[in-house]
Amino acid sequence: MIKKIYILLLLLVFQLNLAQENCESKIYSIKFYVVEKTTRHNIGGLFIEILSGNESIGFASGDFEGYAKTIVCAEKIKNDTITLKVFGMGSVQKTVAHKITSDTSY
Repeated sequence: MIKKIYILLLLLVFQLNLAQENCESKIYSIKFYVVEKTTRHNIGGLFIEILSGNESIGFASGDFEGYAKTIVCAEKIKNDTITLKVFGMGSVQKTVAHKITSDTSY
């Protein structure tokens, strides 16, 4: 339990540092709603790490209803591709790659 609290605090500090960065180009606002694949129930208390080119570029933490949001500087996205590592309470880690095709891609 103590280890989980330390990890949570570390991730919170990482998120606060990310919010203080300057961005000279576009900033993408990313919103998430995470559900379990077979039951379609929301996954609460989730953490999402956003990667591009094997480098961490963002982080989002969700509420207990499965919603999360964050911002990412467009300069950090390499090859218009992001990878999401999703960690939810009581579920296994899921990794999803997404190609950005426009400012409003889903």
